[in-house]
Amino acid sequence: MTEALQTRTEHSRSVDDAERYRAIQTLTDVGLLMPLDAVDSYHGRLRDPDQEADWSVDPSFTNGGNDSGNYNVNGRPTLYTAELQEAEDFARSRGIQTIRARYMALFQDDVRQYSSEDRQAWLDRLNQEVKSRWETFAPEYQAAHPFEPLQLATLDTQHHIATEARRLELLSSDEEKRARRKQAVEGYEAEVHEIISPDKDATVFDLDFDPKNLGDADMERYQEAVEALTLPLTEGSPVSFEEKDELGGFIKTVNDNYQWLYKEEDVPSIAQEAGISHELARQMCGSLNARRIILMNPGYLVHAMIGSRDGIITEPIKTGDVSYEVPLNLEYAERFFRQAHIVGVRQPINSATLGKEIVSISFFDLERINTEEHIRSERRETATKLGAIANRLSIPEITPNASLLIRVLHDAHAKPRQLVEAMKEIKGYREILEADAGNWEGYTLEEHVETVLRNFDENFADTLPVELLIPMRLALLAHDLGKPMAVARDEKHKEKDYNQIQAADFFAKIGLSDKTVDFLDSILGEGVELAHQIEIRGAGQSASQDLQDLARRSLRRLNSDTERRVTQRQIEGYISMCNMILICDGGAYTSMAVTDRPGKVNFRNAPSFNSSFVQPVGLGKRGLKLIDPHDITATAAVDDLTPHSRQ
Repeated sequence: MTEALQTRTEHSRSVDDAERYRAIQTLTDVGLLMPLDAVDSYHGRLRDPDQEADWSVDPSFTNGGNDSGNYNVNGRPTLYTAELQEAEDFARSRGIQTIRARYMALFQDDVRQYSSEDRQAWLDRLNQEVKSRWETFAPEYQAAHPFEPLQLATLDTQHHIATEARRLELLSSDEEKRARRKQAVEGYEAEVHEIISPDKDATVFDLDFDPKNLGDADMERYQEAVEALTLPLTEGSPVSFEEKDELGGFIKTVNDNYQWLYKEEDVPSIAQEAGISHELARQMCGSLNARRIILMNPGYLVHAMIGSRDGIITEPIKTGDVSYEVPLNLEYAERFFRQAHIVGVRQPINSATLGKEIVSISFFDLERINTEEHIRSERRETATKLGAIANRLSIPEITPNASLLIRVLHDAHAKPRQLVEAMKEIKGYREILEADAGNWEGYTLEEHVETVLRNFDENFADTLPVELLIPMRLALLAHDLGKPMAVARDEKHKEKDYNQIQAADFFAKIGLSDKTVDFLDSILGEGVELAHQIEIRGAGQSASQDLQDLARRSLRRLNSDTERRVTQRQIEGYISMCNMILICDGGAYTSMAVTDRPGKVNFRNAPSFNSSFVQPVGLGKRGLKLIDPHDITATAAVDDLTPHSRQ
């Protein structure tokens, strides 16, 4: 491979997800969905000179005072886009408003800098104006409301400051006004950005779609496609770690008391009969209701999700002449939209800025879209840092004698469960993976490794060079293999040694080359340890230099049979690989991570390490990002990420 980047979404599609992709195509054919690359999606804005020149979409909307989102209309961050001409009109209109405000702010600054003599003259002038108006009133009014002069403290209100600023502006010469306008405009520039997604399957929901307009054959195809995209209840909304063993009673209860939609008034009795908390009963009833409304009218949930920041809402549903309240779990809706590749909605909106109604693509999955410039830049940076490394790591090819794991690894879209099950076919590793991992949460090593792989899939796998997926997955499969032996021998203090020994055995059994083994060993051992000291413990420059030196030595050994020199960007790539493993492993002990117990339940992991990670903002709250110790505004992830309402 050259250092040009090809991600797995560009490389291939998952064979196992063929039914899902067929369903997405069907919904596109009948008109419910529109491919993102087939619609215009331009965002017009005014670049603030105090912001970075290269603007990009921030899912948490910290883009310069939130001038790209709309919390007044929407309950959650939503980025509006339109056709190119309307986006350009928006940028110019926003520019006129913003520059006028900045122009007047310069005069307001003059007022705030008044000397004591200026302030007294200002006060005397205001008092004279107020008294003159008072003297025009009838004597009876004057007697009932005696004139009370304003005091100096009165001047420090925004109203009085703005009024005095307008007076100063009117008194200014044309030359002074031109100078102020030039100062106000300086650095500002109207910008238009095309918003795209690195996901080639990204779609937007068309709210003009009405299934009633479909013929019988298309209606049947439509219903089958929506059904194929729906999720099992706890895959769409995992239960909390504490309640992972309590769902059996709920399933039996709702099966015994079947309803199409469960009302709010039903929740207490369901909770009591199932022997579970009211919160869990409401979460699961909300998931059932969301699933069934998706089957009837998924557009309803688009509106509901954009309109509320709550995880669970209560909605009035009318059947005939009867109206009743039902809980809706919006986390379930979020996960439905995410796995169906739906990143936004096409809808008519009334633009106050433009003074007219426009058709807009309103993006709500802001982790899956960005500006064309930003995505291109990120791809170049990733390719430069990781492309050459991926090219040097040799992976066993598929041969007639290749193990099942090697065959599965060559599928870029292999699921974590498939990888772990294939690894268990290697002699001796079923026992290792099914053993106790030695943590208080009670996970087996198999459960922990699968969760770590899921973290990798959800946070990194779609942005890396496809050739790097196998080495990264092998590193994650091997990272804790010595834990069960260390636990069994009561030698947890020697866990790193056991990990190294067992990883070497694993890599030898699957036939990795010596250079690849050496490189992965350096990352799994000292590399991740130094990354932990730096990112979690806040170690200083000395540890950072040690990690860079380790990266340089490891890369030199990897390149020893070539004339390639080690670049600083490749060193950064090595460090990013260490950090990815650190994040995926540590993130498995947070409530952003999900464990899947086959045939039982998907549950959020215990929040043991939540304090080291940023509060997630994306759909489903699965994102993993370490807290920057230098960012005083960063907010640690809360322990409880199960959906709730504020009622």
